Parts: sequence; C-alpha cells; structure tokens
Amino acid sequence: MNIVQRIKTWRYLRRAPASTAYTYYARDHTGWGDRIEVRRIVDVNQYDIVGWLWRLPSVGDRIVFDTNVPGATITTVVKSVKYVHDPPDMFFATVRRVY
Repeated sequence: MNIVQRIKTWRYLRRAPASTAYTYYARDHTGWGDRIEVRRIVDVNQYDIVGWLWRLPSVGDRIVFDTNVPGATITTVVKSVKYVHDPPDMFFATVRRVY
C-alpha cells in the first residue's frame, strides 16, 4: 500500500459512519488543533464554519454552539462539508440552524 492509499484509508476511518449522526459541542472544542469556529453568518439560519477535529464531521451531524445568554444554545445540522488535505484534520462546512 503506497502513501496515498494509506492517507485515504486513514481519512476514511476517521469519518463517522454514514448512518450515525454525531453531535459536537463547540464549547468542548476550543483548544489548538481542536476547535470549531464560525467564519461567516450567511443569514439568521445558516453559518459557514471552519474546524480542526480528530473526528471529522459528516453531512447530517449536529453542532451545538453556546450563546452569550447563559443556558441558551444554537443547534445546527451540517448541510455540506469540504475536507482539507493539509492539514488533514481541517474542514470547512455550511451548517443550518435547527429549531
């Protein structure tokens, strides 16, 4: 197995199974190399995010963000995701708010 095949296999194993939706809490991912950030607010219900995570999100996964109001959160669902090859733990995604 050459290096390209190993990298593809490694990236595939890091993704969650397609049938299982996973929930990420942004407050738990705030350190260097383990972070989820909002890049742009497209409208009140859609956000563009960037992140660096060991377990990469897939379409359908949920990401929960805290707000400035104590106890209030915003739950979003990943609508599209683009994985980056360098660094391999980076991704860009579009998320939509769920009410």
